[in-house]
Amino acid sequence: MTQSFYNKLVRDLIPEIINQSGRTCKAVTLNDAEYKRALLEKLLEECQEAINADDDGLIMELADLVEVIEAILKFENVSIDYFYKLKERKKLERGGFEKRLSLVWSD
Repeated sequence: MTQSFYNKLVRDLIPEIINQSGRTCKAVTLNDAEYKRALLEKLLEECQEAINADDDGLIMELADLVEVIEAILKFENVSIDYFYKLKERKKLERGGFEKRLSLVWSD
């Protein structure tokens, strides 16, 4: 069987799932610097997948995005409550996206 190389962050159970399917794999534990970089790369990957998702897949991709965001917050020792307080403060100061505004120009 031919090997496929990924070199990317995967969910914790992926190696076990691969092994249970009769295939083999190699996974390594990342150090802090590698893990932070991998999380940010995964964030970008999941954003791209959300952009390219069809209507049925969009919510699943958003769930993946939230999982990555929560992992980043945990790594940075930021509580989810604090994160949402920051989000709400920013919304109060700058608004949300309910009005569907697209800025065309400014001087």
